[in-house]
Amino acid sequence: MDNTLYIFLDIPTVQCLIAEKDTADKYKNDELTVAIFLSKFCEKIWNTTCAIGFPIRNSKVSSIPLIGSSNLEELKNILNTKTEQDHDVDALIVKHTPENSRRTGQGFQIKRFHIRQPDLTTEGIIKFIKDLNYSKTDTALVVMLETGEATKFTQVRNSIDFEKFPFSALYFVTLHGSVLKFIEVLPNLGKEELDWSLI
Repeated sequence: MDNTLYIFLDIPTVQCLIAEKDTADKYKNDELTVAIFLSKFCEKIWNTTCAIGFPIRNSKVSSIPLIGSSNLEELKNILNTKTEQDHDVDALIVKHTPENSRRTGQGFQIKRFHIRQPDLTTEGIIKFIKDLNYSKTDTALVVMLETGEATKFTQVRNSIDFEKFPFSALYFVTLHGSVLKFIEVLPNLGKEELDWSLI
């Protein structure tokens, strides 16, 4: 990872931020929802509790410690005014363990493919991904699909040159009722599901 500084939150705190979001708040609930899922996904893989990090700009401290929900307005202010938007990491998932004091983990860039896109087909999704302009990074790309169309994930996989793909992995997220579906396309094909109502 680079020298970016992060604020780390636990899942209950992120849930509070989602529930208490006001119209004036600039952070995006859908991205926070996906970040919770990514944390749960990593917890399953790593078999340990995880925390969610958000990049901070112009910070003069080495890091901001894991914060609970007792000071929600301060956290809102940080997410609204101090998070770094021009960064290849939207959410950094880390093991919340003493031995991981450096807060190393997996970074994710979250993009939304919404219904206002000019082409909602699988070919349109492929073009959307190929048009993203990023340098080579260890960050994984997560695309939120809001099209309602049937996506051919094998076609997406076969259409992308993984050697030239700037991200370390490619995932898709769809929401069906209370069930969040997480589809891995690169480097492997796979699927996970999370019932949001059970979190």
